Amino acid sequence: MNKLICDFINLDSINLDCYGFILNSKLYSTSNYNLLTLTEIKKISNIIRKNNKKVFVNVDRIIPQNEVFDFLDFVKKINNYCDYIIYSDYSILSLELDTNKLIYNPLTLVCSKEELNSIDTKCIISQELSLNEIKTLSFDKKYTIEAFGYRQMMYSRRQLLSLCVGKSKIKTNKLYKLKEETRDNYLYVYESLNKDNYSTYIYNSKVYALTSELKDLYDSLEFIKLNLQFLDNEKSLNIVSLYSKYLNNFSDTSLDELTSYLNDNFTIDRGFLDKESVLLKDNKHE
Repeated sequence: MNKLICDFINLDSINLDCYGFILNSKLYSTSNYNLLTLTEIKKISNIIRKNNKKVFVNVDRIIPQNEVFDFLDFVKKINNYCDYIIYSDYSILSLELDTNKLIYNPLTLVCSKEELNSIDTKCIISQELSLNEIKTLSFDKKYTIEAFGYRQMMYSRRQLLSLCVGKSKIKTNKLYKLKEETRDNYLYVYESLNKDNYSTYIYNSKVYALTSELKDLYDSLEFIKLNLQFLDNEKSLNIVSLYSKYLNNFSDTSLDELTSYLNDNFTIDRGFLDKESVLLKDNKHE
């Protein structure tokens, strides 16, 4: 079985060829894709496990002080229903869970070998790295990489849209397109209500995608994550199937099928993959 993990799509997708599914908590994840209550997580988890797949519960939101105890109680309740927990807030470490079960998702923060090795749990690395920099991470510790998805550029606990245009004009969890006056490209943005706290999320409107690079990186990877945010069910199923097919054989034919589908259906942004980090220019760390 390959190392592929992806957001849970629906019960019909259980038989997809992947290692496991990510269940996004309605209260505690930054995702806007197929959000689930505690009861739903427990029910779906049992079905996934019966089909010999692993369960990843996503609780990657930063937790404000007034929610910490409720959050930790939630984690205790889901602990026996999942194999891994994707987190961002360090308060989870106070529960003394098995560190092999925890996957730290700092979004843009883990950018060096030193940072990766300083974290006691499993880790998802930053998307703001060049391919050469990613390869330098592979010597001591395996890591998870997000190989596909719209990149989250900003996350705020403020109601930024409502503050700009008026609260009465903004619908919670509705996806808006935002264009800066001096730029050509638009961004995806939405406000989400998690419990009693609003948050604003801004995403690149282009898709970040790794394809042929995965062959060289494969042995260094713990998991390969597909972020299906903003995709309908049909595209979600196609993306997972095509990535799975490529990862199972790394053939030129399956690579061509994957890249053709990506180019036909998305605007691809390779981010920093082909660039040299500002921090590493002239071979200097400054």
